Amino acid sequence: APEKDLAAHALFQWRLSLVISVFVLSLAAIPLSYVSPRKSRYGRFFIAIVFYIAYTNTLYMMRFWLQSGQLPIGLGAWWVHAAGLVIALTMWGFQYGLPHSWRRESSACEK
Repeated sequence: APEKDLAAHALFQWRLSLVISVFVLSLAAIPLSYVSPRKSRYGRFFIAIVFYIAYTNTLYMMRFWLQSGQLPIGLGAWWVHAAGLVIALTMWGFQYGLPHSWRRESSACEK
C-alpha cells in the first residue's frame, strides 16, 4: 500500500505541475521573446530552449524521485517551480529593470 500511495502522490504532483508549468514558462517567454533591432533574431532562442529543457527535465526527475520515495512527498514539485519562477523573474528584472527600491545606490552618481 505505501508504494501505491507514493505513486498516487507522484501522479497528483505531476498533474498539478503541468498546470503550474504553463504559467512559469509563459512568464519566462515574455522577456526571452524580446528582440533588439540591432541584434540577431535568434539570440535568445538558445537560452529559451535550454531553460525549457532544464525545467521540464527537472520536472520529470521530480516525478521519478517521488514515485521511488527518494524525495519527500511534502517537498514535492514546489522547489522546481520556485526555481523556475526565480529564474523567470530574474530575466524580467534584467529585461525591464528592477523596481527602484531594489536598486543599489551608486556612489558614482553622487560625485
